Amino acid sequence: MVLTVRRALRQEMAWINDRYDEAGFKRANFDGEVIAIAELDGERAGLGRLIKLDERTAELGGIYVVPNFRKQGVATKTLEFLLKEAESYHIVYCSPSTTMQDFYGSYGFAPPSLDFSISPDVKDKLSGYHRTTEDAVQLLVRLQP
Repeated sequence: MVLTVRRALRQEMAWINDRYDEAGFKRANFDGEVIAIAELDGERAGLGRLIKLDERTAELGGIYVVPNFRKQGVATKTLEFLLKEAESYHIVYCSPSTTMQDFYGSYGFAPPSLDFSISPDVKDKLSGYHRTTEDAVQLLVRLQP
């Protein structure tokens, strides 16, 4: 079994957005995003993205594993690839479902402190999640060194 993760190509947008439609995620637009595609033995198995919010801040999201590839390390490798891409940002947000909080917590993500100033774009997005998803989400933050 060979698991690799690479940057997506623009011509893969149809496949990417078909997967995001399956998951009920916001569609990707490629601009201002680093989209990662995980491949298991050469077959596309999952994806994720890092969205630039400003020079110091990014949002991690859209990590999705194609159902028949789950439990094979695809999400882990995708997250690790995107965190490497995020090294130049000071703050990285993510809004996982509550069932995935421990997974993200193992990579240094935690709920923001009460005095933490949350980006207005992130606040708006999070309130949209609460209106449109059945699975609860929580904002998590990782402060980069």
